[in-house]
Amino acid sequence: MNGTTPPSQGGAAGSIPVSRSRSKDLIMLLISHLYTALRLVNVASPSDQSVYYLNSILPDIRYTASINRERTHIDIDLTPQVFADYIDAYKGYSLHLLIDANVSRWDLLNKIKLQYPFFLRQILKTSIINIVLEVYCLEKIKLQPSIFLSKDYLSVYQDLGISKDDLEDFVAKMEPFMSSYSFAEVEKVMLSDEKLAHNPKIKNYIKIGRLILNNAHIKQYLIGKVDPLYETFLIDLSKEYAKVIGVR
Repeated sequence: MNGTTPPSQGGAAGSIPVSRSRSKDLIMLLISHLYTALRLVNVASPSDQSVYYLNSILPDIRYTASINRERTHIDIDLTPQVFADYIDAYKGYSLHLLIDANVSRWDLLNKIKLQYPFFLRQILKTSIINIVLEVYCLEKIKLQPSIFLSKDYLSVYQDLGISKDDLEDFVAKMEPFMSSYSFAEVEKVMLSDEKLAHNPKIKNYIKIGRLILNNAHIKQYLIGKVDPLYETFLIDLSKEYAKVIGVR
């Protein structure tokens, strides 16, 4: 993974092999991806930040477009070839894939869990800790400058199974969140697809997210354990990401 060569010349692949890796049961969630991309924007140094930010969450368009995860979450080693003509899109998309495959992110969730008393650790499954991280990133992103998502349809998206209508729909659904940083707007994105609305994991995400956000004491206690551990994770991730995109 660290040996990935950044794009330099040539066109995007006309046909991308679907990812053969098994879907993860516990991938980084939408807000966490966006906040992490924001924190690493100086490492990426994109010429068009709106393209970078869009692509940092674009693999998860599968939620609104009903695309198989394997179709959008391609092998990270393919990204330099696929995004050869689109360097800012490459920087965002490869970051998303890197995070989802990053072993230290799993370590982060386990370390957060160990911060809580034994009796709580019996209750707080790792999937719940992932939602705690999501709420932490939501609270942090509220303090950051506004983020804008590009509406431009790049030809490479077609190779990923993403249509122009899919992109327009995704950006339109994300824009209310971008202007409000409200968990309720993320809920709307997650519930926009009937199949997702009945997905137990999505239901749990919304239920736990609401529970944490609606109780100030619970929220502060749970996310208060995250900060130093996330910062350490970010330092390690930034080094690996710099290697992936070829920053020296």
